[in-house]
Amino acid sequence: TELSQVIDGDRFRYESPEGISDGVLAIDAGATPPQIDIDFVEGPEAGNTSYGVYRLDGDSLTLCLGLVGSTRPASFATSPGSGHALERLRRASAARPDGVTGGT
Repeated sequence: TELSQVIDGDRFRYESPEGISDGVLAIDAGATPPQIDIDFVEGPEAGNTSYGVYRLDGDSLTLCLGLVGSTRPASFATSPGSGHALERLRRASAARPDGVTGGT
């Protein structure tokens, strides 16, 4: 299954077979571990927020997210029924995709 996520400043777009979601990110890099809040503004989760923690290492981004309605994870681990999801993303390109404008 092909998944794509574009992060540009405080905006993101997530494309999957289930649909396209757009939203706004807020991070707290001073927290231990650093925290991320994801506000969905368009798509299947529009109006919802997920809370998580993240780790950025070069071109690798690890996210542990509370699914909508779940608490913020405290670490980079999940267990059945926790309501948390662990994602490991790899930057495919630092170039801005065609059609994406604004910001720096």
